[in-house]
Amino acid sequence: LQDSGEITALHEEIVQLLAALDEVPKPQERECKQFWGSCTGDWDCCKHLGCKRKWPNICLWDGTFTK
Repeated sequence: LQDSGEITALHEEIVQLLAALDEVPKPQERECKQFWGSCTGDWDCCKHLGCKRKWPNICLWDGTFTK
């Protein structure tokens, strides 16, 4: 990086990438587990997902369709 213009442009790009990362939902912030998330019972999984009874205990589609 030679001049301050390149440094400023790179800094702006990094700031934008970090802002985009911050907007992505994080699994630990959700009230329920997503598809393939670990679970101990159906109550851990999001709507239309159920906890697989045998190892690995993960949330899988429960076969239902509703809006």
